[in-house]
Amino acid sequence: MHHFSMIMSRSPTPTRWFSPGLPVNPERFYGRNKIVCEVLTQAKRSSQGEFASILLLGERGAGKTSLAHYLRKDALSRVRLTAIYVNLLGARTPEDFVCRVLEQLLSTSAENSKSKEATDLLSEFLDTENHLGFSALFSPNQAELKHLFSRFPEIIAHVSEAVNGIQGLCLLLDDIDDLSKSRRFVSWFKNFIEDVATQNNGLRLSIVFIGRPEVTLALSRHEPTLARTFDVLHVPAHLSDGEMRLFLRTGLNSIGAAVDDAAFDALLAFCGRLPILAHEVGHAVSYWDGALIDECAARGIATSAANTLVGKCIPPRMQESISTLLKMQFRFATLTHEWTRAFRTKDLFGHGDADTLIRALVTEMEDLELISCDSGAAGWYQFVPEGWYSSFTLCWTALANARELQLDT
Repeated sequence: MHHFSMIMSRSPTPTRWFSPGLPVNPERFYGRNKIVCEVLTQAKRSSQGEFASILLLGERGAGKTSLAHYLRKDALSRVRLTAIYVNLLGARTPEDFVCRVLEQLLSTSAENSKSKEATDLLSEFLDTENHLGFSALFSPNQAELKHLFSRFPEIIAHVSEAVNGIQGLCLLLDDIDDLSKSRRFVSWFKNFIEDVATQNNGLRLSIVFIGRPEVTLALSRHEPTLARTFDVLHVPAHLSDGEMRLFLRTGLNSIGAAVDDAAFDALLAFCGRLPILAHEVGHAVSYWDGALIDECAARGIATSAANTLVGKCIPPRMQESISTLLKMQFRFATLTHEWTRAFRTKDLFGHGDADTLIRALVTEMEDLELISCDSGAAGWYQFVPEGWYSSFTLCWTALANARELQLDT
């Protein structure tokens, strides 16, 4: 019998294929054909002079950022659009937004000689030109920033015509979640959209906001009409069966892992068509000593991958409660689909000795302010921090799948 302690006896095999917690290299991007086609269909309207605005939404770990990088690197060029990727994590104000977009636009222009005219064009909107040319030096003073901010719609309209001289410009604006909560930003952006849509005939621009599903509600709360201006597309957390099989098999082959058919099927079952679990599996396999991975070893790999994910996402106090449930050989799969964003504790009970531990787990989450009691409905709780619900249910699913493999022996 294999023991996973043997697997951990060497340093991991270097690999770029599996990258837990990081965006996937566009060259390693697999599947998502349907959502890619949907984005291209909407974005390429800008090549016909129609302003396009898209909300690309998905849960944490669904692969939104990986998709955005793939769109920028490859897919959008197929419809002759120049794509600019902008990470807005930590941006809080309209001024932050403007600086991030222009900085990335200048960076792209500096890397691409065909976009040089965009850099030259932007210099016309600054009082001084010595900040331009390299994004690392882009630090406009307050007067320049005020000038840029006030003329941002005009700048974007001109740049969308100049960049690369092709069919249009697509701004991929990632991590919009924080900005969507700002009433000032939402109001400003609504005015921006109205300006570019009504004052610039033939504008070749598409804007893609990328964030979690809560973004729609945040935008609607501040400007009810703004959310309706977007075409809403959802990034599914799951790949198709064929896409997952191909991704996992190709990835394991790329790192030289020898996996027999029964072991591969076990790892595939653990992943459950979730690429985020496939990356954890690949990372765990990279520690393998080079021997053939059989079904028994695959179970150990799945358990290690699940525990690694839990260690990253779940507070230690909760890990102990979950571990106790596992020692009881409690079948998590009976509960996996009962965790919803809002839930009643009584709906989780009815599993015998596990009831006490489930009640303790709920209490720990409440103490850690990860869930809150709904004051308007007795016995109801809801997950509080954004992203926590998807993290918790992902870990719960990983542990359930790993446990099922053990119970099937």
